[in-house]
Amino acid sequence: MSNPRGRGGSGRAVGFKSKPVMTKSADENSEEFDINDGSFKIQKEKNCPYDEWKLYFPTQKFTESQKIAKIIIDMRKHFKTFAHWYDYDVIAETSAFHLKMDRLIDDKELDSNWPSWYQDFLNDPVNTLTAVGLAMHSVVSEFLKQKGESMKFYKRIFVRPIGWQPVTRLQNIENAAGKLVCTSGVVKCVETIEVHPKYICFQCTECSASLCVEQKSLDHITMPSSCIKNCDAKTNFITMMSSPFTVISPKQKIQIREISYQKDDNEVLLEVELTEDQVGSVSAGYQVLITGVLIYTSNISEAHQARNYKPHFQCHSIVCQQGMNFEMYKQIQNNVVPNIVYELENEQNIFKLLIQSFCKNIYRREEAKAAILLALLSGNELIQLGRSDSHVLLLGNPGTGKSNLLLQAVEISPRGVFVSGPMSTVAGLTVSVTGEGNVEAGALALANNGDCCIDELDKSRSIQKILLEAMEQQEISIAKCSALTTLAARCSVLASANPINSIYDQSKTVIQNVNFEPQLLSRFDLIVPFVENVQINNSHFISFMMRQSKDKASTSTSTSTSNLETGFFDSTANASQSSHRIKKIDPQENIKTLSTKELKDYINFVKHTFRPKLSSEAKKELRTFCKEHAILIKGNDELSSWGIGRFAQSMIRLALSRARAEMSEVATLEHAKDVIWLYKYNSVDIYNEYYQNAGNMNNSNPFGTIKRKTNTNVKALSKPKQMKAFLEYLEEKSEEEDRKEFTTKELKAFASEIGIKDFDDIITRLNYEGAILKTANGYRIPNI
Repeated sequence: MSNPRGRGGSGRAVGFKSKPVMTKSADENSEEFDINDGSFKIQKEKNCPYDEWKLYFPTQKFTESQKIAKIIIDMRKHFKTFAHWYDYDVIAETSAFHLKMDRLIDDKELDSNWPSWYQDFLNDPVNTLTAVGLAMHSVVSEFLKQKGESMKFYKRIFVRPIGWQPVTRLQNIENAAGKLVCTSGVVKCVETIEVHPKYICFQCTECSASLCVEQKSLDHITMPSSCIKNCDAKTNFITMMSSPFTVISPKQKIQIREISYQKDDNEVLLEVELTEDQVGSVSAGYQVLITGVLIYTSNISEAHQARNYKPHFQCHSIVCQQGMNFEMYKQIQNNVVPNIVYELENEQNIFKLLIQSFCKNIYRREEAKAAILLALLSGNELIQLGRSDSHVLLLGNPGTGKSNLLLQAVEISPRGVFVSGPMSTVAGLTVSVTGEGNVEAGALALANNGDCCIDELDKSRSIQKILLEAMEQQEISIAKCSALTTLAARCSVLASANPINSIYDQSKTVIQNVNFEPQLLSRFDLIVPFVENVQINNSHFISFMMRQSKDKASTSTSTSTSNLETGFFDSTANASQSSHRIKKIDPQENIKTLSTKELKDYINFVKHTFRPKLSSEAKKELRTFCKEHAILIKGNDELSSWGIGRFAQSMIRLALSRARAEMSEVATLEHAKDVIWLYKYNSVDIYNEYYQNAGNMNNSNPFGTIKRKTNTNVKALSKPKQMKAFLEYLEEKSEEEDRKEFTTKELKAFASEIGIKDFDDIITRLNYEGAILKTANGYRIPNI
């Protein structure tokens, strides 16, 4: 019989969760005897000092000269010397403990006595981890004996290595077969839990000898063919399910995928087997850091057919996080700080540089790029109460570059998923459950603690409904006959949509331009309409970019200088311009840009490193703006239902993300002004004077006065809404012309301007309600 390399972390004695048990002594002087049916003796060997040897190495004989014996001695000394690192009571109760690799490095005596410990863990992980488990078992047994425990501790202890370096990408893990390897990924599928016997202990009815049989088949129990003491017994063996050598191990298979993709990467899935205390520890969508051994198993094929081999990862430790903390981020990055972080420490305006470096093939659209970057920088416990992730909607005509911006966002996101709205289903976006009860995560769960980009969201009404829960509650609930679960979906939703009839009508509000429910629109922190500003002449810039594209081959795409587009959020502008937050610069100005990899590394680093707080000045500025915004939307049915509380949280998230972009621990007044300007600039249906003042850099009040933009096309609205819109339009005309009375002919012209056809009925109703009063020459707005 061939010698297996140990059980490698699988297998636990059944019935030992409450208290340890004793095994009766047998013939200790008999020699071990193996037969072809896979049975072997479980009695202690005469020269073995460890009573638990057969629990860990059931098919191996103990010799003092073997390397395993030396490892046990060295690790026993380590566990006793650093007893304050290990809680023996907890280890005895849980039958597992974490072995942190950095603690082995700190033990200089261990490194001196066992200099090849790293290579042994790397090249022979199963035997080495099993030997470490036996060393801990003997130390725990001595500890329990000192406490007065009368029962012998016979419960196998499993070693969970933590902090193994380096962390290997899933695409490269096939080159590490048979070695101890650490990799990270996102749990895509979780299968149901299964229980399989690995070893079953039997007792002979004639001589009472105990023997153990390895169970290689999942369909039936393998019985002994004869007694190991060569008595005449061939059948009638008693199954000893309460024996500590009977190992019935719970198992669960999961599939993980790469956390983030590089361009042109194919999706790589890895099947991972969890055992013992690891079973049930993860859910679909969790980000995990696993350490184990990759092996290849062959599928049993029919005769005269080639065997198929597939990779199979035996997990020895798993660290799961619903959100990545800084310690986990450092390990995944192999404790290396990206070089770009040091290069940008002295940069005057990092956010401007990030905008110029983002999606360089899309010219202009600085406001859209800024909004996307702020969403990418949000999340990861940015705020304590409420959600930390910002959501952004890009709204514009087809062919304006929305899809390219989303694809670039996925490429630089630490954890990004891209889906197409028309090609997606509710199950593909949330979670699906198979008939066997296997749970497979959808796009929102896979993007947990990352970013989910949805292109053409307006094309799928079913997806819009499911997004309401995911965007606000940050979780997905599913209840089916075979599964009842809730998955985390703490991600930023970056979506694009085309306006109704594929043409953005500037005479309508944003809500009227897109086929969305107002409740869904209220979940987005920023809605960026792609509206061209006719006040600014772009012809010189377009012609310059056409000339620039001819010389594209001779320019660098990395950190070299390039002439790309106008600046944004320029902190070096003078006092009169800084409040406007935007600066037109000469297209010939040389602008430094970052490569895609540098941009991704920087965003990944600052997102998991900095937790900025609002300064008192920033709080005051945001509070003032939220109060003014509340006054502005008061009485507007379309906007007032969004809630000022949700709006205030959105502005806080954006301000903190703006501070995180500059590697700042404090969100300053300038950061608050930046996001206020960005919101006003994109809210063209509310703050419409921005496009009137965009080119006036010397305007004494570039933010403009708070003013409601009246809907100028209300023919599709109901009669009460038409009456309200007409009255608002009439009040604006009254303020502009400083008069209260208008003739019937003038009122009819006003009604025609905003699309009202049934003028007589509208006037009659308003007069009946007292909103306008009839005079000799027309109608008058009453004094309030």
